[in-house]
Amino acid sequence: MDFREVAFNNFYEYYISNSSSKEQLIENHGALSDNQIIRYKQLILYTIDNLDTIILFISDSSNNWTFNRIKSVEKTALILGISELSMKLTKKEIIISEWVKLTDLHGTQAGAKFVNGVLEDVYTKL
Repeated sequence: MDFREVAFNNFYEYYISNSSSKEQLIENHGALSDNQIIRYKQLILYTIDNLDTIILFISDSSNNWTFNRIKSVEKTALILGISELSMKLTKKEIIISEWVKLTDLHGTQAGAKFVNGVLEDVYTKL
């Protein structure tokens, strides 16, 4: 399992379902490798620290969609995807591709296209 998938599942639980604490979110990385644990924690901590700014990016880049209207799967992928794009630790193409795949896996193809478009737009604004 990849750090992004673990982050997606755990952040969904934390942010959307409100069924875990911030401490649980940070420490609940499962059986990831040491490198993957580092990346997981970087992503989660950066996301929590910058959540308000990330939500503004989403609102600004999701034409005709208010943040509250975005489905939970897409919202989770966008928050984490924008967070990872902002950190600039990996190539943009890889980041966008991975978050689109996760959206398609957990949501719909239309949702994946939406995530792709918003992430591309946000990247140009970063």
